[in-house]
Amino acid sequence: MSKNLSTRKIAALRPREKRYTVTDSHSLTLRVYPSGIKSWCLRISYGGRVTDLSLGRWPEVSLMQARQLARRKRKEFRRVRQ
Repeated sequence: MSKNLSTRKIAALRPREKRYTVTDSHSLTLRVYPSGIKSWCLRISYGGRVTDLSLGRWPEVSLMQARQLARRKRKEFRRVRQ
């Protein structure tokens, strides 16, 4: 389980002309918008479809909180699928 992001790295991310994403681990990503907003997103795939779940904005939702939320959402999703 490689965790690429840190609070320092997130704070250093700068907006670009177009939205871009930075991956943390296990489908948890941080979207950086041209406006400077940074938003957590969890990408879940099932049955050939991909769904993006928004987990909140950084820094209101910290890196640790986003990882915990992502873990919880994945567990919920697996329970619903069974």
